[in-house]
Amino acid sequence: MTFIASPADDFAKAVVVEICPRLRSIHPTWNIANLRMYAKARTQVRMYGWLMFDGEHPELVVDPTKPDKDRVRRATLWEIHPNTRIEVKIGGKWLTL
Repeated sequence: MTFIASPADDFAKAVVVEICPRLRSIHPTWNIANLRMYAKARTQVRMYGWLMFDGEHPELVVDPTKPDKDRVRRATLWEIHPNTRIEVKIGGKWLTL
């Protein structure tokens, strides 16, 4: 999954967040359907976890010298992996999923 700070941000500002299967199995609300629902509703989401540098994908870094159509997907190779907690802001309060 990728997350951005604001709906107006483009994908090149996204951060990758990976939820490993073991943690997903003990957190049934951490599923694509729920996360898409929150995204569609523009609900603020906080992701917590370990910061990991994934140097296996240097081709994914954005090259600012290239035209927009030739830019790639990510601004950084740093990821949150594994994700250890998810919070959503509902009714002005942060709730843990």
